[in-house]
Amino acid sequence: MDKYEGMAFVSGEICRLTGVYRARCHPMVRIELDEGEIFPPCKAGGSQHTAIWEYVGSP
Repeated sequence: MDKYEGMAFVSGEICRLTGVYRARCHPMVRIELDEGEIFPPCKAGGSQHTAIWEYVGSP
């Protein structure tokens, strides 16, 4: 288990850890972000909305 697993960020926040993240509202939605990038809104479910993104591991 990665020591950062479970770390979470909200859409609009700056990514502080390069890795793969999943949307808490749609667990099948995953994105890969680099440190310094902005967490996007979630586009699943037919609409764009704020999401909580949970760290699941390194790319």
